[in-house]
Amino acid sequence: MFKYKKITVLLAAAAVAGMSASAGALADTTLKMAYPLQNFSHFGIAAQSFQDTVEGQGTGYHIKQYQNVTAFDGKAIVQAVQDGDIDLAVVPADYVRQLVPQVGVFGLPYMFASLDQARKALDGQFGQGVLADLGGHNVVPLAWGEQGFTQISNNERPIRVPADAKGLKIRAVDNPDQVLALKTIGVDAVQMAWPQAVGAMRDGVINGQENTYANMMATRVWKEQKYVSETNMFYEPAVFLMSPKAYNAMSASDQQFFKQTAVKARNDMRDFISKIALADGTATLENQGMAVNKVDRDAFVKAVEPAYEQYNKAYGQDVINSLRNTR
Repeated sequence: MFKYKKITVLLAAAAVAGMSASAGALADTTLKMAYPLQNFSHFGIAAQSFQDTVEGQGTGYHIKQYQNVTAFDGKAIVQAVQDGDIDLAVVPADYVRQLVPQVGVFGLPYMFASLDQARKALDGQFGQGVLADLGGHNVVPLAWGEQGFTQISNNERPIRVPADAKGLKIRAVDNPDQVLALKTIGVDAVQMAWPQAVGAMRDGVINGQENTYANMMATRVWKEQKYVSETNMFYEPAVFLMSPKAYNAMSASDQQFFKQTAVKARNDMRDFISKIALADGTATLENQGMAVNKVDRDAFVKAVEPAYEQYNKAYGQDVINSLRNTR
């Protein structure tokens, strides 16, 4: 696992004015890029795309990847970026929700009906404004990323309507909005770090977990679970971050190049998620022996609607309605 210690980033002392990004670094410079999960995950796909673009353009910059950083302790990754111990990171957007609470609005239950709608919301004026707001918290936001929609897995039974989920102990991430939604439909939501959740599922302490297909595949959830129900309840963005220390040492042209590189990596990440959502996720889990089923979406939307009384107060009903109506 990546060990956090103070690292001095050796960047070029100067850049020739007016040069393109491909000539921005006067000497080879290695930047450290961290992410949760393994290099074959959606985070690894994004990091590799970023590295290939940077190194393929002969910029003088090199990217060293650190996978599976901090065993899912997201706040530690963000803190390391803020401190300059890590130069770049691609992480779940939940990891920066404590910096800008409005990040949470994108992950409310059934906020979006499709990946296309969610992407348009993030790429639109409001979404880009929230992204920019992160820049006021000692990180440089480069672009949104993506994890996809969440599903529920468990060891007890298929879930087709909310009543099927009632009473199940389901591991939830550290997100009060999502915990509220799960409890509203009758789930006994248990907040738990992933390493502990694996053992808890194996031992029957909890019945299941709620996660995206991409995360389920990366963590090989079929080792612990029997059923997957395609609830598509929460959309999970990700975000590309850069340390101000590394960013401010770059020329303006290099800074722009790195932002463009993040957008390309985001697009590659989205392509990967689209492929999983369309077929690969279901096929992979079924090939590993899991039973995958559809749910009555309308029934779930209706069941979770009472939670919106609290969400409207937290985020503003106009904001929520505007995002829900993104076209």
